[in-house]
Amino acid sequence: MILLPGGFKEGCLPRVTKPGDLPMLHVMGTDGTPGPIVGNEPDVIDPRFVKSIIDQGQQGSCCGCMWIGLLMLVRAMMGLPHILLSQASVYGPGNGGRDGGMAIDTGFRMVQETGACPAAIIDPFDWRGFWTNSWPSDWLKIAANYMGLEGFDCLSYDHFRRCYKRGIPVGYGCKGHAVIRFRDELDINSWGKDWGDKGLGQWATEREIEQAISMYGAVGFRVINDPIGEHDLPRG
Repeated sequence: MILLPGGFKEGCLPRVTKPGDLPMLHVMGTDGTPGPIVGNEPDVIDPRFVKSIIDQGQQGSCCGCMWIGLLMLVRAMMGLPHILLSQASVYGPGNGGRDGGMAIDTGFRMVQETGACPAAIIDPFDWRGFWTNSWPSDWLKIAANYMGLEGFDCLSYDHFRRCYKRGIPVGYGCKGHAVIRFRDELDINSWGKDWGDKGLGQWATEREIEQAISMYGAVGFRVINDPIGEHDLPRG
């Protein structure tokens, strides 16, 4: 497996579905979403919503890290308590039984169908437990409390930028790696706090994202289930 800067594994695989064909996801721009950004609109996602920076270690689990990062970020934007989630609980069911990476759209199917477990339930690096049936017997019931409900399949860089400018963080793949874009030129990475500015920085340029978006995919993500039932949309 190819190593990225810093010795991390390349772990974002090309998307499995065709662009615009993700199940139960809106296609950005075709469902009444806001039009193109006009002028110099300010960013709306506060970095203080980023409660945890994930470290994927030497595993190719960047897509799993990206998805739990999105879940935790949206939870914070919804005003829900911070709960550290386990990347293994998404990466294990979606990696085909080997540490060979995962596609972004496969990860969405995991968070949509099963959800993600807290790290206190499933060790963040124990993806093999899914395949050896060593995870707690009630993990599916627990994971159902942390599921993804709504997102946007971004088909262009304009769609991509329109999402995060409207307060919808975007998980995307580029250069074999998956990260979260939530402000102009600012990503949440899964290489721990030693990367960038305490885990935040720019992974890819506009040109690089434009070239990669159809291969890897970019998903704007904004609604999760709330077991308490008191919230339904992020707070801008």
